[in-house]
Amino acid sequence: RYEEDGFVALPCLLTAGALRNAQSAANDLIRKRCRSFPASWLLGLHQLNQPSPQSWILSIATDPTVCALLSRVLHDSPVLISSQLFVKLPACEKDSDESCEAVPWHQDATASGHTITLWIALDDMHPTGSNGALILLPGLHRNGALPTEPCVATSAAFDRIRPDLIQTHLPRAVRYTFAAGCAGLHGPYTPHSSAANVSNRPRRVLVLR
Repeated sequence: RYEEDGFVALPCLLTAGALRNAQSAANDLIRKRCRSFPASWLLGLHQLNQPSPQSWILSIATDPTVCALLSRVLHDSPVLISSQLFVKLPACEKDSDESCEAVPWHQDATASGHTITLWIALDDMHPTGSNGALILLPGLHRNGALPTEPCVATSAAFDRIRPDLIQTHLPRAVRYTFAAGCAGLHGPYTPHSSAANVSNRPRRVLVLR
């Protein structure tokens, strides 16, 4: 399905123990971050030159089961390039920031080159999308880079895909609705977006590229 759709779901990627550890570490990072720093842009957390390198991220990225799954999809050995804790705080929370907002339709190749993205849910993704689950458009990755236009979204400026180019494809959009510990893998040209988090709980996701 990855070659056909541009993405694939990986059920139950994390063990129960790894999930609990990741959730606890994510909560610590959210709580300790500078309040002026958006919760969606906690980057490079696994790197050893960080003040507090997050070994739990490396443990996930180098887990033999995870590597084996990725190797089967990619037909090659995965190499970790970057890590991001992408948290959408609840809009109702007093400390919420731009991170709770919607992210427009875009392709990762615009900003991240030709990396493959492993999107690991640390919370259950609500079927209605109320907590900002990822939404993807299958098949459009085969068209390569789509024309964009400037757009200010969340805490950064995005080059969003021109809405007129994807309007007719929206009925085919697929939303991740899996449980915490599951993951999705998508390519650099797979169009995707996420809605605002209008629930009363944070939406925590670990993004590995």
